[in-house]
Amino acid sequence: MQEYSTIQIESNSGYAVNIVLNISKGNLKSKHSSVIYEYIGRGDATRVKSISILGGAFTSKAGKNAFLLSNSFKDIHPTFISGGKFSSNPKDYLKSGYTTNLENNYYDVSKGAIAVFGVKTNNILTYYKICLL
Repeated sequence: MQEYSTIQIESNSGYAVNIVLNISKGNLKSKHSSVIYEYIGRGDATRVKSISILGGAFTSKAGKNAFLLSNSFKDIHPTFISGGKFSSNPKDYLKSGYTTNLENNYYDVSKGAIAVFGVKTNNILTYYKICLL
């Protein structure tokens, strides 16, 4: 299946093993599909040894998830995100203690819970956003 993703990883028993993917910044965008597409080409297990997303902007085609991953990948790497902003909610892949907050059509990942509240004083509504660690 051709997905036209920004990063495409084919896990194949005929290829090298121990793929490592670490992203800490940058702007990754796919006009046609998911940003990161990992699939099993031949064999039955992912060849990705480790993955870590610490930051960056991930924009997938409207209606598409930022990630399209094999079940093998999801079993081995259930959580790998601790930062960044995403056009689709990456909540299923967040490391423990991290959360998302929708702002300007992107889900921002941060540590702790985000609370947004408004206070009305003299007919002026002021919004506050705090991070609860």
